[in-house]
Amino acid sequence: MLIKKGKDSRKNGKSVQRYQCKACGQQFTSASLTDNHFHKPELLQEIFLRYTSGYSVSRLSQELGICKNTALSMIEYLADKCRTYHFDLLDSGFLTTDKIHFDEMETFEHSKVYPVSVGIAYDARYKRIIDIRVAEIKIKGALKKKVIADCNGVLPVKIASRPNNSPTMLVELMKSVKKSLIPSGLLFSDDKPAYITVVATCLPPTVRFVQELSKINLKDSKDRQGLGRFRSVCAYLRTYTGTMGRRKLNTAKTMKSLSEHFYLMIARYNKYDLNEVLKHGIVQGDFYEDEWTKRKQLKQLKQLLAVITYPQFLKKQQRIQKLKATWQKKKALLAVSKTKKVA
Repeated sequence: MLIKKGKDSRKNGKSVQRYQCKACGQQFTSASLTDNHFHKPELLQEIFLRYTSGYSVSRLSQELGICKNTALSMIEYLADKCRTYHFDLLDSGFLTTDKIHFDEMETFEHSKVYPVSVGIAYDARYKRIIDIRVAEIKIKGALKKKVIADCNGVLPVKIASRPNNSPTMLVELMKSVKKSLIPSGLLFSDDKPAYITVVATCLPPTVRFVQELSKINLKDSKDRQGLGRFRSVCAYLRTYTGTMGRRKLNTAKTMKSLSEHFYLMIARYNKYDLNEVLKHGIVQGDFYEDEWTKRKQLKQLKQLLAVITYPQFLKKQQRIQKLKATWQKKKALLAVSKTKKVA
């Protein structure tokens, strides 16, 4: 049995109901089972808008008057909500389309010697981002030669042992594409040979896969408008990902933070309603308050209801039978009067 046990005050001036279990004596509040364990939850909307507009975490915490760890907790919470909301939309078929562009771009984690591949799938018909995935890749090209030269001809163990998770990332990206692309849809990408096998294994054979040169002019493309939109989205993501590469935020630029950042950008670009995102998957109303009112009503009913004895029950049944008999007589009289009028 739960009983009310006072209220707890918060820093924002609002109070939270406190409860106690009479069986074990444990006390807790109505916010105990929630997943937003941070101060000032009323700033979530402001955090979302500013962070997806290019604000750094330091600037956010300074302007809103909160701790940097609180800002990071809010960003993590928002990213988790946006991720679940976006995948539920994918599963429900809300993001279904007939034309998708996908490609990879590169960024880095901590330093450029730890490169990261970013796979993007974009709905060129309705201007929506289908999915963004990140994966670790190995160092390559001129940068690899420079690192080897600086380290006396040997790559450091941490850099050399870095895995190449790009193929598995592309498979996960194609799963999202399969959920949104119709069986006879068009899929555009550049001329990377690995894409042919990924598309053949993950998508149905009825999908028309078109590969073009990576540096093709818009005039020469088979889908000028779609390619132009896709390139603008890549530039948009590149611009706002660049804010994470500042000297202050280098330590926060991890695989997890990159993934969270991109799901927030998906929610902003696809124009999801943040209030709907935050309420998604939550049972409306306070569970403890509802339980309290139910038990209170039951207690009042027990007090008000008198104990019915067997003789009283028999009298009640006889009264009901008499009422039924009188009603049937009235019904018969009405039927007779109607037949007389018709005659």
